[in-house]
Amino acid sequence: MKKNKTILILTLIAVVLVILISLCFFGKKQPLVGLEGSSGETQVENQAADQPETNSIAVENKQLVTDDFSIELPVGWSKIDDEVEGVLAIAMNLNETVQDEAAKKTNFKSYLAVSLDVLQGKTLEEYVQFAKGELQKSISGISFDNENEVVINERSARAFEAEMVQQEITFKVLIVAIKGEGDDVWVISCNTLKSSWDDYREMFAESVKSFVLKK
Repeated sequence: MKKNKTILILTLIAVVLVILISLCFFGKKQPLVGLEGSSGETQVENQAADQPETNSIAVENKQLVTDDFSIELPVGWSKIDDEVEGVLAIAMNLNETVQDEAAKKTNFKSYLAVSLDVLQGKTLEEYVQFAKGELQKSISGISFDNENEVVINERSARAFEAEMVQQEITFKVLIVAIKGEGDDVWVISCNTLKSSWDDYREMFAESVKSFVLKK
């Protein structure tokens, strides 16, 4: 398994900011619903048989499967082949109809990304607090809410929401940091428009709960 060798926070910045910019412009106070530690089940539909595989990543029965992990995708979502440094896999709602005029111009689609980072001796809580501080330095006006300690398939995790404005578009993000083996930390980022948040928040929670690391 190849780890990201950049400094601790670059993964989160890539997930939250770089993906927003690259995927948009190159076109390609409520509690967190359902994130109370149960694994939960999600409705799945069959994926088209001709979905291509890239870098040992496959999508089967709406599951995004790699050599290291699996995660269930919201119905209708698909893995995409865009590569972003520090990000292992990205899935997107390619059929999404966006109403926000500014978002339409950027061809934004809601997405889910999975990345791998290292704690570098920090606890999970210290990692998240440090990450939030660095994100505030990197993204002007970003705000955080609803941070919770959760359990994802028997693994310690911390989840929080972020809100930011980029290119006059207001985004809402669910970020979940999950403790892996040794010093590993897996980061799942679920991003949509603030105006679409209520439509996606439960689906995001169900996908996060389905995340399983292969042993």
